[in-house]
Amino acid sequence: MNDSFLSIRSVSGKFVVRGQPACALGHRLERSDGAVDGIYANWTWDGSCLTARNDRYGMFPIYYTCRDGEFAISSSIPRLLEAGASCALDEPALSVFFRLGFFIGDDTPFRDIRALPPNTTLRWNGRLQLESGGRALGRTQPPMSRDTALDTYIALFRQSIKRRPPPEPDFTVPLSGG
Repeated sequence: MNDSFLSIRSVSGKFVVRGQPACALGHRLERSDGAVDGIYANWTWDGSCLTARNDRYGMFPIYYTCRDGEFAISSSIPRLLEAGASCALDEPALSVFFRLGFFIGDDTPFRDIRALPPNTTLRWNGRLQLESGGRALGRTQPPMSRDTALDTYIALFRQSIKRRPPPEPDFTVPLSGG
């Protein structure tokens, strides 16, 4: 499998590492105000602490398992299972999934595999720590006229396109009205 993966095991006070010690998935965009936008997930292992982060909406999924002095992280649940994560089912999570059609929070079909919640920083140094960046909330705007709203929309749309320039000069995006 080509899925991104890292496993770290603590053995006699030392860490045994298998997989990618650094991984950057998706597209991370640095804003001029220092904040980060984009759809991304990443992790780095510095030899003593793993740090993983994802975007404010959690659009790029990464999963982890942590038990008995071992930690593993991947963009793929099957890859974690292949690496030895417990395949014991999370029956309450599956019950919700079968009723709603999706999982809630950090649930997955497996009891010991969790999804990294949106806007979260995960640290593992033999002990798991999760730090939520809080929920992304929209800003309230004062009422405006229709013309002002249209002009603002056009300006914001142009700004978003400038942030993501085409990868090549002859790049084409086919548009359809329906």
